[in-house]
Amino acid sequence: MNNIKTVSVILTLLLLTITLIGCGIKGSPLPPLRKIIPPVSDLDVRLAGSDVRLSWTPSFHYTDGAELQLRSVAIYRLVDDLSERLQRQAEEMLRQQERSDEEPEPEPPIGELNARLQRVQRLPVEDFRRKALLIAELRVEQLLDLAMGGKIRWREPLPVATEELPSTRIVYALMETDVRGRRSELSRRISIVPLAPPPQPTGLTHFLEQKQLSLTWAYPDRSSAQTQQLALRGFNIYKTIEGREPPPVPINTELVATAPASEWLPTDIISHQQITGAGSRYAYLFNTSSSPQSAAISQILISPEEIEQYRGSTIEVEAVISAPCGSSSGYLVLDTSRDPTKPDEAPAGSEIFSERENPLIARNEIFIVKEPNSFSISTRIAVDARALVLKIEPRGESPISAPFVVDSVRAEVRGQQGDLVRNGEFDGFASTTYVEPIEAFGGIFQYQVTAVYSASGFTIESAPTEQITVQMQDSFAPDAPLNPAALPAADAIVLTWNPSTAVDLRGYNVFRREGAEGTWQRLTEDPVEGTIFRDTEVSASIQYFYRIQAVDRAGNRSRFSPEVSAQITTR
Repeated sequence: MNNIKTVSVILTLLLLTITLIGCGIKGSPLPPLRKIIPPVSDLDVRLAGSDVRLSWTPSFHYTDGAELQLRSVAIYRLVDDLSERLQRQAEEMLRQQERSDEEPEPEPPIGELNARLQRVQRLPVEDFRRKALLIAELRVEQLLDLAMGGKIRWREPLPVATEELPSTRIVYALMETDVRGRRSELSRRISIVPLAPPPQPTGLTHFLEQKQLSLTWAYPDRSSAQTQQLALRGFNIYKTIEGREPPPVPINTELVATAPASEWLPTDIISHQQITGAGSRYAYLFNTSSSPQSAAISQILISPEEIEQYRGSTIEVEAVISAPCGSSSGYLVLDTSRDPTKPDEAPAGSEIFSERENPLIARNEIFIVKEPNSFSISTRIAVDARALVLKIEPRGESPISAPFVVDSVRAEVRGQQGDLVRNGEFDGFASTTYVEPIEAFGGIFQYQVTAVYSASGFTIESAPTEQITVQMQDSFAPDAPLNPAALPAADAIVLTWNPSTAVDLRGYNVFRREGAEGTWQRLTEDPVEGTIFRDTEVSASIQYFYRIQAVDRAGNRSRFSPEVSAQITTR
């Protein structure tokens, strides 16, 4: 909220300055060495459903620190048709393979979509200044209306048709102009690819409670090989007042995380999510560009606390794995040299053996194809074993290694009945939840959820779920007062009770009846504050019964407290 106010105040002052001085000086701009406008450095562009959304922080100062009087922001766009380049590139790769005596390289194990995206990403944007079109020039008064969350946010409909496999990319850049006609350099250029919108979440529902609103939705359909190449990064929640257009900024400051596969401990995983309708099948997408040796998923089969009872035993593991987008290679590893709770501790045997030679580490090379395939590995738990950890490590030349699916994992102790672990039978996850605290009731709001994906560095946001409408009406009764007590005094009966915990508590109603068969009457015309009430309208030798009720500011009433009774003996 403070960021929004700051942007609004600064832009208002700039608008007032423009009003006083007119449209600036005509003619050639002043020499840029006197006042230099820094180029916008945080331009962000993303594809959201059928819209393109841009956001950036406007410049408030020149490079020398002086206050900048902004006049306008120009938005440039280049639609770059890559079909001919992609075709030439494919033909050149084919010619190189024909000239080479070596075996032709197999298709990248990342699927056709990711392979195409990586080729698109490597293609430079030539002559942007010459080819790009000016599509919008936003003046200060327009920027005021577009300021939200500390940034300027602008959108336009996607200017080209979406594609299953991209042969086009769209490049955006900005240029700012001050009231004297000085222009900044172009901002950094950001590309998007007009991919067909990925599947959105479904089944959005809500549950309203006294202190929070819970939103729950089902995961997008992940059954197609094309969709499995997109890394599901998380979800965005959009909230608007009923009847208004949803804002371009989600209410969550960070992506709502996908529910993890709780058994697996990921390293350098870009994405992991359950594939629709397939029980425990989890798809994984790895980033192997920075540290290909560390990318892995791991599961603790035997903890350090349990390892003692397995010493001397042989553990056999079978994993069923598939690569829906092609082939992939890697290793199945059983590691007993490390304590997973002490990652900085040197592994056992490291002073004598290299990792490849360490007898405490069993390694089996695997090659994964489209159809599910079974791989086995075994190891004996040695005297100096610290724990037993199963790892699956991908390998690949591409920065993004193949998405592959772990269909099931089973581990057992040789010669014993029963499995040490079996992951082929649990349901996994199918939905996720976001909780919004309620600070005050009132109003009618609409909510939508989108899924955010990435593929080879490009970010894509799905279309939203259908809107749900939530009336923020307080219909929740406060909790009842507990532990009431009635204490007789010389001329009154004093009541005490434990306070209600309701945050919107207004007070308490006190009820009384004379004798066990009497009629209940309310003693308090308005709810009383505090947890002590003195009843002075009492007579000697009459048994009085009392009960207390909490009331909140919305008029909701709690259940009655337990009854208590007392009588005075003298008057």
